[in-house]
Amino acid sequence: MSETLRARLARMLRGNTVIRAKYALESVLVPLCHAVAHMHSHGAYHRDIKPENIFFNASNQPILGDLGISKEQNMLRNQLTWCGLGTPKYTAPETLATGVATAPGDIFSLGVVLYEMLMGRTPVGFWWTNPQNLPSQKHPRSCHGAVDILIAWMTHPDPFRRYQNVGHVLRDIDQILRTYLPTLPAYRVVPAVPNLALLRRVALMRALRPPPVRR
Repeated sequence: MSETLRARLARMLRGNTVIRAKYALESVLVPLCHAVAHMHSHGAYHRDIKPENIFFNASNQPILGDLGISKEQNMLRNQLTWCGLGTPKYTAPETLATGVATAPGDIFSLGVVLYEMLMGRTPVGFWWTNPQNLPSQKHPRSCHGAVDILIAWMTHPDPFRRYQNVGHVLRDIDQILRTYLPTLPAYRVVPAVPNLALLRRVALMRALRPPPVRR
């Protein structure tokens, strides 16, 4: 592994920059969501998704690591070794309080990581009620309001108000990447400006070209 997401974020903050929404979603969150979905399909939950546990390999691909406190589903109840295991700010509040790991709990952690990539800090409580906390307001050229809604549904303090499975998160990310982000100035494809001088030279050369000899 070349570095962790934590190290990358710290380096970017020192340069007063953050990760743009398109890269954060397409190149970081989508691969992580697929990894988490694979775990969930086998009845396992990570419970401690945070920048320190996200690594980048030599090909700059994100890898979800440190599965030390993940545990498989047992008797239809997702048990922890003891209550309160996880990391404050990143682990879902209900998991910290009860020790029960669920799919919405891992989704909460993924949403916190996404928010931190865009804003340089973690969200607190009902963060979306303050316009100053909205990524789309801070980065209007590169982040759409649909991203605010996505993260709000991922990080709602009430687990029953969150996405209930990672597949729905991936569905909405795909919609954002295809429909909303391409409309923003940061991602619009600027048509190439024709080189008029070159076009005039080509036209002149064609005009001066001798006619073909007919035999």
